[in-house]
Amino acid sequence: MTKDNLFELIQSLSKTEKRYFSVNGGSDDSNHIRLFKLMSSMKEFDEEKLKKKFPKNLSWEKGNLYKLILKNMRNYRSDKSAYAEIKEAILDAQFLLKRGFYEQSLKRIQKGKEIAEKLLRHGDLYELNELERKILILIKPQTLQEDIHKLINKQQQIVQKIQEEADAYNAYHLSALAFLKQLSLPSKELKEQFLNKLAEKKDDEISPTSPRAQYHYLLIKKFNAQLLQKYEVVNKYAKKITDWWEENSVIKEEEKYQYIGDVFNYLASCLALKQFDEVLLILIKMEEEKPKNALAEKVLFRLLVQFKHLYYINIGDFTKAKKEYFKVVKTLNTIGLNEKNRTTIFINFAILFFFTEDFEDCITAVDEMLKKRQVKNRQSLQWVGRTLKCICYLELWDVDNFDSYFRSTKRIFRSAGLTASSFELTLLQLLKKVSESSFTEQKEIYPQILSLVNTQKNNPNGVESLGLDEYHFWIRSKVEKIPMVKLFQETL
Repeated sequence: MTKDNLFELIQSLSKTEKRYFSVNGGSDDSNHIRLFKLMSSMKEFDEEKLKKKFPKNLSWEKGNLYKLILKNMRNYRSDKSAYAEIKEAILDAQFLLKRGFYEQSLKRIQKGKEIAEKLLRHGDLYELNELERKILILIKPQTLQEDIHKLINKQQQIVQKIQEEADAYNAYHLSALAFLKQLSLPSKELKEQFLNKLAEKKDDEISPTSPRAQYHYLLIKKFNAQLLQKYEVVNKYAKKITDWWEENSVIKEEEKYQYIGDVFNYLASCLALKQFDEVLLILIKMEEEKPKNALAEKVLFRLLVQFKHLYYINIGDFTKAKKEYFKVVKTLNTIGLNEKNRTTIFINFAILFFFTEDFEDCITAVDEMLKKRQVKNRQSLQWVGRTLKCICYLELWDVDNFDSYFRSTKRIFRSAGLTASSFELTLLQLLKKVSESSFTEQKEIYPQILSLVNTQKNNPNGVESLGLDEYHFWIRSKVEKIPMVKLFQETL
């Protein structure tokens, strides 16, 4: 699929944002509105279709539409974003200053300062401070000297906080670079040396005065604990980070996207430590969150689906986990998730149905996942889904559907460049042998499949563990005559 920046931008807009642009972007007969509606209706980008409708100046029309969308989205966000209000207050104050409306300009500056103080936007406060001084010098109030000194002192405090925040932000990114360096180290010994040096560092309790700097230092401590695999410490700092958001509730509302990510990082650490009561409390709390923008809404939906799924599976409540699937299917088409996330959600539910031997529901979930096949970077998940579907047909003893799906899956694997000796095609051929064999002959084929899967599991260059674990549980259940769900529960 050809990549197009304008198409991707339009597809990223929520229904509300699209409606806003359609109403405020211009008249219905204007070229940019006609182009917008045409591109909105496309499921995939089609340059030739656009050229037929806009044979002249298509490149210019697209560039113009791109700028108009961004302009309208700034206006759209201005009513919903406190950050936008600060920027607008600065621009308004500058405009009024140039017109000589000094008192009006000072009022806009004061409004901007009030919001920036609440959100700890020290860069904006610095700019507002300088703008206010310009106006005071021009109008020369009786308290000019006193006012200027106050503003200078205030600016020095702002600069100190900006420096603290910059130091913390820089330190956080240096930690991230160190992590990436550790990943690229060529040997186990060098990685151990790196971690040993990190463990020797003194854990100084730095207490910057700026809350934003405090936030980044908490992130650094959590990050280092993750590198050292100190999971209790990770959990401790993940909790402190969520507490930071609660203490800074105004920032939390404005930066809901980041807040959601940090809460679910804490939830993940609770799951790892099997703190299931805390996990449930967090899930209930996050279900009550109402994000103000489409991106945060999508992220929250995706993470809630993922972690509720993990929670129910970890506590062994497969009935509730399966009920979540039907709730998700109802909501998924309206929430507008990208295909990468959509694919991951459906494969997780397909695997759940597979483990509980609800083979028909597993097939349905795989079919939902495969509706959109253009997701190249999730190809391996699609292969797993196809293989599971073949196994489901075998379990249902639906030989006709198995034969048909076997052939289509084999064509797809070969078109992707897999050779006859590849794990995927070898497994597929063994499944074909099972479909053609009697129950007695199948007993001889199952150990062959188990050997193939075990060999691949021990191969460091093999396919991702997601598929291998599922195949392994299934074939063990056939050989050992134990339900898959029981084998799975033994791993929890």
